[in-house]
Order: sequence, then structure tokens, then C-alpha cells
Amino acid sequence: MFLLYLDASGTPQASDQNTKHYVLVGLGLKESDWYKADSSLGLIKKRYLYSSQDISEFEIHVKQFDCDIKEQNEISDFEKLSYEVRREKVLELQRIKIAREPKLEQKLKRIKRYKQTDPYIHLSRTERTKLLDEVLELISGLDIKLFSDAISKSHPSFMSGSLDPVKGAFTQVVTRFDKFLDNRAVWEGRYAGEAYTHFGMLILDNDGATEQTIHNLFLDFRKRGHPFGKLTKVIDVPFFAESHQVSALQLADVVAAVVRRYLDKGGLSGSREEARFLKLFKFFDRDPSGKLHGIRHYIPAKSCDCLICHERGHGPLEHGVS
Repeated sequence: MFLLYLDASGTPQASDQNTKHYVLVGLGLKESDWYKADSSLGLIKKRYLYSSQDISEFEIHVKQFDCDIKEQNEISDFEKLSYEVRREKVLELQRIKIAREPKLEQKLKRIKRYKQTDPYIHLSRTERTKLLDEVLELISGLDIKLFSDAISKSHPSFMSGSLDPVKGAFTQVVTRFDKFLDNRAVWEGRYAGEAYTHFGMLILDNDGATEQTIHNLFLDFRKRGHPFGKLTKVIDVPFFAESHQVSALQLADVVAAVVRRYLDKGGLSGSREEARFLKLFKFFDRDPSGKLHGIRHYIPAKSCDCLICHERGHGPLEHGVS
């Protein structure tokens, strides 16, 4: 049994230009490897908790911890202070800023923003970067299979509104996962000389904005099939869970963020974003010949110089790829 944990990075709204892509990632994990993934992430988290912090409050959510926490920059010798003192000083500055806001709406907006980063305000930017890289190392040491669809907001079908990115990405990821399970059974059967069957289940972050859309789409796959055929190995219905309670969903969040940041950066060679992406690239599903199937970069043809587009044969003509 393979468990596919799905999470997204970026927003599906064209109006949000803070991100250039909507990226959905599926992290495939055999049920026998679940304990290793869960316990290993727990050990990493424990090293970054302040004394009274509950580990359940410390979710690995890249958007919320790998960012600039401005109040830290306003505190002298922040990195020399203990975790507890750092937290007290940041909270004090945040309370002052909330009180200074002239309107209730602005106060609430600031409170909401502070709540998102609250579990990490005791960690310096250097420590939070190290945390991200440690989790990335953990992921690269697991026996996983990755699937992803990265939709560029510059693609004509996205810009025109003819493509629903949530439906499109989910369709791509789930059908590739189903095909992987089917193919794996065939390949293992040939190798072992006997029949194998692999099944999979879907676990998604409990996102109220997309849950009903995905649930209805999956039921439609069951009744009528999907654009590429029928589901044969993905069983039951998608299960939605609170990501702070599910370690593998947090790992999927990291993968999705790394993919999106790499592509938002334009696939820049030699960048930190590329270095992180390269730690994961080999885990995206390929067939026995090495052909890449597990990730698609949906972007106008011949416009992208990233590793995905080159390997799939969609890179710019001037680089000799046709």
C-alpha cells in the first residue's frame, strides 16, 4: 500500500501575483515507512522548540517560518539571547505595533499575520533556514516517490480562465500516481516472476477552499473516468486531515514550496533554489528507461529553461531542445 500525501504551494488565483505558479505535490510513501518519516521529523522538531512549546504546535509550514520576521531585526544581539527571551521581546514589539494601528481592521490583519509566525519567533532567520534544509535532508533520505504538477500563471489557458488550476493539477497528480501503481505491479511481477498488486490512498491537507472541489472531482473520476482513462489502483475516497497532525503532509508542504520557489525563480542555474530542488528531482517518478513522468511544468511552450522542461523536451529551441 502506498499513501500519497498531497499539498499545494502558491495560490490558484490569477489576481495573486505574489506567486508565479500553483504547485500541487504528492509525496508517495509505503505504509511500512510511515513510522520512520514521522519519528524522524519529530526528532528534528524537538531540537527547535523553546522550553514550554508543545511539539503539536510546531508545524513545518514553509511559508510561515522561512520568511522575514521583522521584529527580530529590531532586537539587539537577537541571536545571543535564549529562545525564551527572544520570544518575549518579539511578542512585546508585536503588541506595541498592534496597539498603534488606528483601525480595527488593520489590528486584526496584523494579529492574523503574527499568529502564523508565532511558533517560530524564537528562531533566528539562520536557524529557520537550517530547519528547512534539515527537513529537506530528511526527505531526501526516505524511500519516496514524488508526483507534481506546476501550473504557470503565464500560461494562456490559466490567464483566460479556461483552466481550473486546482482541478487540473489534481487530475495530473492523481492519474500519474494511479499509473505508477499499475506499472510498478507489472515491473515487479516481471522481475519476481509472479503477480503483484499495489494500491494507494490519498491524504490531503484540510483546505476548506478546495476540499469540496477535489472531493467532487474524485467522485466524477469514479463514475465516469478521467481524461486519460479510469482509476484502477487508487482506492476509497480522498481523506482530508489537519496538516499540523500529519507529519507526511508537512513533508509534502516542503516539497511543494521547494518546487514552486525554484520555478518562480525561473529555474535559475546555480541558485539556492536550484540546489534545493536538485535534492528532490531524482525522486519524481520515472519509468525503467529513466523517462520523467512524475512532474510537469505547465508553461508556454519553449519559454522555460528549467530542468523539468529540458528533461521532458520542452525547453527553448535555442538550447538545442526540440
